[in-house]
Amino acid sequence: MELQVILYVALYSIPFLGFAWWILVQATPILFPPISNKLICLLIAHPDDGAKFFSPTILALTAPHLNNQFEILCLCGGKDPALRERRKKKLYKSAAILGVRTSALVSVGNDDRFQDSMNLARDSDLVATVLSKVFVKTHNDSSREVCLDVLITFDGQGVSQSANHQLLYHGAINWLNGLGQIAEGASLYCLTTTNIFRKYISMFDAPITVALALLARTRPRIQGPPNQLVFLSNSSGHLKAHIAMTNRHISEILWFQYVWNGLSRYIGINDLKRKWPARG
Repeated sequence: MELQVILYVALYSIPFLGFAWWILVQATPILFPPISNKLICLLIAHPDDGAKFFSPTILALTAPHLNNQFEILCLCGGKDPALRERRKKKLYKSAAILGVRTSALVSVGNDDRFQDSMNLARDSDLVATVLSKVFVKTHNDSSREVCLDVLITFDGQGVSQSANHQLLYHGAINWLNGLGQIAEGASLYCLTTTNIFRKYISMFDAPITVALALLARTRPRIQGPPNQLVFLSNSSGHLKAHIAMTNRHISEILWFQYVWNGLSRYIGINDLKRKWPARG
């Protein structure tokens, strides 16, 4: 009898949960307006990082009405040229599914110093060097210009505690600090790392994310870009994220990737905090 009651409650709760999610999805762009008319780069370590962690961000910021130019720069291509080429094709396909135009820069690095090891220590200045090579233009009069408005990457904890992810954060900070005045117009937003409970409660983390972001927004901030960006994907966005993440033969998909797709908040929820310029 108790089991029947639990099943009935669960069954009849589904429409209410779906409606609550729809309300949050509709309200989020109003509460947290997305940035527009910007040149944006998503800096990732591995080709599947975009779909796995940043799908809501990519889907939101590539919307045509926002008029953003969205690019993806992936640093870990692998040592083997054939593997690097496969990863590049996979990233192109995944990015296209999520709305990145084929004309945009989607690049996979070929520097052997960026490897896939979770615990391999590296110099964050290597990341800064790559970013300067791609986004800093030197004019004939030796003056320099940063050809980028917004850089997006992982925060200092790297979401999954990956050394590669953490390296991107420290490298981005070092790069922006080292540019001096020419970087005044640029911003750095980082994906928030949550505790293990929130990480794996899927869409049920949405009310917590929105509430915390609203509380943070009540604090005064310096003039300029918003301190925080919040993106929630609708059902179509969820589906695209799943397709983008598993754009390979079914035999290549490992069992834990199905679990990740079903439980991870990052498939449908992204909150990004501004780390540079310093938040007010």
